[in-house]
Amino acid sequence: MKLKVDGEIKIYTFEIYNGQDTKRVMQQLQKHIRSLQEGLPSVTLNEKKGSKVLLLFDSTSCMRAVMDRVKSESVFMNFKNLFLFNDTQTLKTQFDSWCSCESRYVKL
Repeated sequence: MKLKVDGEIKIYTFEIYNGQDTKRVMQQLQKHIRSLQEGLPSVTLNEKKGSKVLLLFDSTSCMRAVMDRVKSESVFMNFKNLFLFNDTQTLKTQFDSWCSCESRYVKL
């Protein structure tokens, strides 16, 4: 998706996860890494900007487990700052604030 925030174009891909299957989530995130390496979201939207991945979880505990794995697994070392996390409960009150895997809230 392409958003215009404060006059600046930002590119995001978006995933929604239900349940507790962190293994499946981690497999999907590795696919996102390949897509980010090739710049596919930006090419698809005809923009010369990098992109990030928004990950929305129904389960806060699953989200936290995935955040911890993204922080600790070497395959994510150079990409961990490109993943932003939120859960459905938090999203209801603050759509524009997402959490980094380091548990810092950032604005879109």
